[in-house]
Amino acid sequence: MKDVSKEYQESMKAALRNQSYLSVNIGVINQQAQSTAFVENQNGLYLSNYDIFGTKSRRFYYATFEKDFLKLDGSKLIPPHEYIENSTLGYISNSLVGEEGQMLHIVFADVASVTVKGLTITFGQYYPVTFEIITNQDHVVIQDNTSEIYETDYVFEKAEYFIIKATKMQHENNRLRIERILFGIGVVFDNSNIKSATIKNYVSPISDDVPQIDFNVTIDNTLQDYNIENKTSTMNYLETGQQLDVQYGYQVNENRVEWFKLATLYLKTWSADETTAKFTAVDVMEGWDKVYNKGKYYEEGITLYDLAELVLKDLGIEDAKYDIDPYLRNVIVSNPMPKVKHKEALQIIANAGRCNLIIDEDSNIILKTSFIPDVTISSNDEHRVSSIENVILENYNPVKYASMDQNCITLDETFKIAPSDGDVTDTMFVSNEISNEKGVFTNNPIISITLEAAYTSVGLRMIFEGNLPNGLILKTYKENQLITTYEMLGNELKPITDIGQKFIDFDTMTIEFLGTVAPNSRVRLSKFFFGKFTDYTIEYIDLLKSPKGTLLDKIKDVYVEKMIYSQSNEGIKQLSKQSYALNSENNVVTIEFNNPSYGYAVECIEDYTISIINSGAYFIQLQVEGLEASYKAIEVTVNGYEYVKTSLTVGKTIGTRGYTKTWSNPLVSSDVLANNLLDWISSYYAADKQYELSYRGDPALEAGDIFYINTTQIDNAKAKVYEHSMTFNGAITGNIKARREVDV
Repeated sequence: MKDVSKEYQESMKAALRNQSYLSVNIGVINQQAQSTAFVENQNGLYLSNYDIFGTKSRRFYYATFEKDFLKLDGSKLIPPHEYIENSTLGYISNSLVGEEGQMLHIVFADVASVTVKGLTITFGQYYPVTFEIITNQDHVVIQDNTSEIYETDYVFEKAEYFIIKATKMQHENNRLRIERILFGIGVVFDNSNIKSATIKNYVSPISDDVPQIDFNVTIDNTLQDYNIENKTSTMNYLETGQQLDVQYGYQVNENRVEWFKLATLYLKTWSADETTAKFTAVDVMEGWDKVYNKGKYYEEGITLYDLAELVLKDLGIEDAKYDIDPYLRNVIVSNPMPKVKHKEALQIIANAGRCNLIIDEDSNIILKTSFIPDVTISSNDEHRVSSIENVILENYNPVKYASMDQNCITLDETFKIAPSDGDVTDTMFVSNEISNEKGVFTNNPIISITLEAAYTSVGLRMIFEGNLPNGLILKTYKENQLITTYEMLGNELKPITDIGQKFIDFDTMTIEFLGTVAPNSRVRLSKFFFGKFTDYTIEYIDLLKSPKGTLLDKIKDVYVEKMIYSQSNEGIKQLSKQSYALNSENNVVTIEFNNPSYGYAVECIEDYTISIINSGAYFIQLQVEGLEASYKAIEVTVNGYEYVKTSLTVGKTIGTRGYTKTWSNPLVSSDVLANNLLDWISSYYAADKQYELSYRGDPALEAGDIFYINTTQIDNAKAKVYEHSMTFNGAITGNIKARREVDV
């Protein structure tokens, strides 16, 4: 679910909605020019970094002897005495911009010329007012510039070089600074020219498939702006794989439009006729076609977190572009990852760890747990006659024992006499600390609730016995980082206390009791319940037509297969024998196997030195020493052993009749992992109802979200979205495919 304001949520539920907006931005960048450009005359200030053709923004400045660049207000840093490695300042001219101007000369490596539609120059805080863009073909003079970022859609034909020459700065006696240059511009479509658009997002509830996002948009082309016969048309400068950003805006009130990003996608196709232009885009995983072949057997085990990182880094994904649930650090596997595409490897990891595999709005890869976590509870202050573990049990009626605090000794049967020795296991949480005559504790009792994995709870309930606490402070944490602090006063606490706050994505909750309403009292907590996972409900009024329900095939028994790897009882065997053309410069060869193997030994007929530099269950990488400059066919034989695989199953019955479903995940080998996966898969198959809803649409809802359906036919049923599509044509409508959620 997108993080949206309460005002947005309420307006979306109103009978009459406000205006919707859609913005589609295609970065029309000439990738050949962008990747080969470099600064030829690197004679700028010693602080300069000439890598100004990347995508990182540069937003800090060193103090120098220029107008507005020598300040003591903290806006400028003290410059170092010499060049800094990996500086992100961009280009800074060595001299001030005077009458003769300052120039930056850009050329292209291994490219005779480039044709570029548009240019985007980020000058930064102090920009030139007058400057020139010069190529071997063109000379463009810009006067009266008023922006830090300059954009032009001018087409530079067959440019062999670019010269940026500044002749007048915003302030006198300033240097020319260029933080970034993009060879192209962003093309933006909005309500003024979007005729229609559809975005569809799919996420498997049990990660039995990879996620998918598809987008198409139709643009008004009556003015022939996108005619391919027009040489200056944007259509002629588009490239497959260019980034496409989709944003949605909603008029929450007269003065504010609330915007949020729907997706970061990559251009796939484009076409135009006399009246319309059409564009399609896909998610980042669409192009992940390479196979991950580095799977290996880990005798000491590897966490699913580390395994996911290996797959992502093998694909070249930066740390900032993925988020792996910390829970996966606790799940250990040994089996080798089979030879599959990288995206399928991530899907296998997600399934083994009971996670959803998601592509977020910024094209980041997310592995997020998708199960109700186990909960444990403890306290820093527990009386001998106390059983805090019972507080989180659903169907348990605790015994009340008398103690020496106010109103806890009566002559009726309300309180029982506790045994004088031994542990008491049939009661509730009772604090050891007793408040003083003012209802104040010397040391506040604190209870801690720890979850197996991060969780979101809409509200919670606490049931107190006896004298009530006089206020509390509730805090949530994730990975030991404070997320939320929530305070309640004594007059807000009741014997049954409900908190309506939404606590998002936490793995630990602490509740500190600040005292008691009555003096000389203990805290007695008999029950603690988390609320619903979500407060999002689709009502009958939200639907455009009656919901369609489908009863799926009944499943009686569910089995999960464990795959046990063991070493072979057979002797060493030949795994590969082949000749390779190698020389002294190209002397590394990678050999792949179809079956998981180990214990490699390498032979070569020729008198060369061969060493194993890397290996896994499905590959071996060799380096041959002693070769000459000319290529030579080298015959290499690889011997080794193939693992023996044994299949075992664990199972459970979830129905009285129906089919048998057997689930296999190649990473699963332990009983713990198999049984956890069995429970998760069984809950999915026990939910044999599927819904298709045509509704008014809400772009904040996403595939993978849980919601409630409350209509004339369906009574407050919990379901999980696995496919969500939204259509925009000035207004929005949506379609949902969802599966019922149950626990078995």
